[in-house]
Amino acid sequence: MPTVTIRIPQVLRHHTAGARSVEVEAAAVREALDALFAVYPTLRESLTPPSGNVLEATNLFLNEQDVATLDGLASPMNSGDTLTILPAMSGGEESPYT
Repeated sequence: MPTVTIRIPQVLRHHTAGARSVEVEAAAVREALDALFAVYPTLRESLTPPSGNVLEATNLFLNEQDVATLDGLASPMNSGDTLTILPAMSGGEESPYT
C-alpha cells in the first residue's frame, strides 16, 4: 500500500493536535481521507456531511492537481504523493467599504 502525505491547513490543525501533515497508507484519495479520519475523527465532522462526501467548500489537491479534475475521491495515489486539504474561505459580514 502506498504511503502518502496529507497536508493539514492551519484552520484545521486543532483536530490534529497541531500536526501540519499526516502520513497514511492509501491507494486512492478516499482511502487516504478514511485513514486520516480514523486517527482524527473530529476532522471528519468538519469536512464531511452525513452523506460521506467531502463538503463542497473543501478543495482537495493531489500533488498540484485539483482532484475534481481527476477521478474525484477515486483518484489513485502513489507512494510519495501529497494530498492537500484546502477549505474555501468565505463568509462574514458585508464590508462597509464596498
